[in-house]
Amino acid sequence: MSSPPNPTYTVLSCHFGDPFWISHLLTTLEGFADPRIQSVVVVDQSRSSQGLLKGLPGVIDVLEFPVDDSQMDIGGHDHPASLDRALTTYPFATSHVILLDSDAFPVSPEWLDHVSDITLAQVPGSEGALTHPCFMVFTVGAIKDMNFSEGFVDRVDHDTRVAFDTGRMIGRQLREAGHTVATTPATPGFGGFRGDYYLDGQVYHHGHASHTAVRKDLQVFVSAKSEEIWKKKIARGDMTLSLRDYGRLGLAYLTRRVANKVEKFRRA
Repeated sequence: MSSPPNPTYTVLSCHFGDPFWISHLLTTLEGFADPRIQSVVVVDQSRSSQGLLKGLPGVIDVLEFPVDDSQMDIGGHDHPASLDRALTTYPFATSHVILLDSDAFPVSPEWLDHVSDITLAQVPGSEGALTHPCFMVFTVGAIKDMNFSEGFVDRVDHDTRVAFDTGRMIGRQLREAGHTVATTPATPGFGGFRGDYYLDGQVYHHGHASHTAVRKDLQVFVSAKSEEIWKKKIARGDMTLSLRDYGRLGLAYLTRRVANKVEKFRRA
């Protein structure tokens, strides 16, 4: 995939939860210092972090929108509504937008050389039929054909969540509107233990990091202890696992599973 001639990019990300991730993303971008990235815009979904976010590298605007109660009730977050509002109301001055989850970040300074006009992360296992907002590149002109909220509040159970979570239909929407869409598959990170790589290993997505800040019933997806281990490794740029890491993370995982079962029994 070759990039279009002379593209310019605005990075858009949503902060929701642990500030480590958005700080790490923007510090990483600053370290790579690619002149094609001309600005960073952050949506404050925590609705309480304007001061922090405005002080991060590259940030020119911090956006905040009213809570979408229907989405919050379904998923514990209103990520799709926030993205839809940001994309349709912000006056982008670049040719393209790069959407990154706060817990996704490039791992190589050449990462932008691998994108095309529209490059979308695939939901793992979907063979490109479903897309994931952890990593997307698209032209500003394509925004009018995108709806991150499609299907989100209509899902009826956890089985439909994969198909109708944030931005799952973006690839289909853009193809139906006549755009040429490239999708990038996920390959497992950390030996399949955590996270995914996209764009031929150029971009890493940790996954579920925001679940440390959502309502209690959704926090069962992650262990606060294991997240601290992951954050320390990633902050050092260590993207491998040692035998000691396996032991520490395994213990944290078992502790979380036991705690979840105890909580489930207590509520029964």
